[in-house]
Amino acid sequence: MGFDYLGTMEETIVAEGLEGKIIMIYGGNNLGKTQQSTKFPKPVTLPLEPNALNAIGGAMKLPVYDWAGFRDFTDSVYRDKVNYEKALASLNKELSRAEPKDKEQKAERADKLKTLQDKVDNSAYMQFRDRVTTINLDSLTALAKSAEKYVTDEADVLELSDGNRGKLYKRFENEVYHTVNQFFNLGDFTYVILAHEDFRNIGTEDEPIMQAIPKGDWKRVVKPVIDRCDIIVYLKSNGIGEDKREIPSSGIMAQCDLCFARTKWDNMDLYIKDFSAENLEKVVKKAITEQKDSGVKVGSFKNQQKTFVNNMSLDHEEVKDKIGNLVKVIYAHDKKDMDGVNMTKYQAIVDEFLGEGKRVSDTNAKQIGQLTNILSRTQDLSESLV
Repeated sequence: MGFDYLGTMEETIVAEGLEGKIIMIYGGNNLGKTQQSTKFPKPVTLPLEPNALNAIGGAMKLPVYDWAGFRDFTDSVYRDKVNYEKALASLNKELSRAEPKDKEQKAERADKLKTLQDKVDNSAYMQFRDRVTTINLDSLTALAKSAEKYVTDEADVLELSDGNRGKLYKRFENEVYHTVNQFFNLGDFTYVILAHEDFRNIGTEDEPIMQAIPKGDWKRVVKPVIDRCDIIVYLKSNGIGEDKREIPSSGIMAQCDLCFARTKWDNMDLYIKDFSAENLEKVVKKAITEQKDSGVKVGSFKNQQKTFVNNMSLDHEEVKDKIGNLVKVIYAHDKKDMDGVNMTKYQAIVDEFLGEGKRVSDTNAKQIGQLTNILSRTQDLSESLV
């Protein structure tokens, strides 16, 4: 059997704390969005708005000011993450093997273990992870505009509508979707996405109800992001107090006529009178504790995501080798006949996933998905040999 759908079923768990959570905070200007984002644990900000941190001292930031920088940052961290996970997997695999008896083999193994351990210990990804717990994106509105300019500049046009038959709109949609999803898969960080507010009419033309929503291209930018969010907070101004200072904004986490907002926890408090990073963390912790007390399985984000992480860390060369070993078995069964019945079936599998005449040996690391499907089907073919 290729995909082990019986043996790989497992119970889901809820991740503790804010690790791995995707949180959107949006609202009007001067409501404390940026200030509170820098109060989350060990934050670093990607300041796509040039003046995002002008009034905040001591905050950590990265020089990510446009879509090209955001994409480069995301690609770099993701690549380092995958390399770290591969090195860790190789180290654990080597440690699980029996100690060789031969003196030379022992020395070789010791050198290999040291090399792998050095890769794990000196990983740029883990050094970044040790320094950063929260990644702030300030703001989604600016990111979307920059992404649009990136796509139009690439096509040497002024507007997306100038593209041939709407192709630039699809290019823009795919560019945002894949990069943003990769960004959210960088690891067990807390992701805080800031956005400005816009409004839509959810009433009628005669009796309009203007509901606040995150600002931006709803279909191509906002929707893909909010689909990944665990919590969406709308900040509402409480005006100015008697001391002539702004009263802390309130946070709403439920959809209503006033705003679009939500949380994935049905037992979470939906209103924070004095919104702050600390108070939001308290609300999340309270909701998860209540779930735990009621019997819901709770654990670390790492354990929650371990199956996903293992799949994302598949080694291209290792999968190719596994396919190659299966092909040797099939080839031998066909009496070393390249045009044998089963070798022909194998080539049909490769043609289906890579295209006619393509070979597994010609694939690259980006084609790991196709190779995984080929491995599964080739394994089925191998097991069917009689």
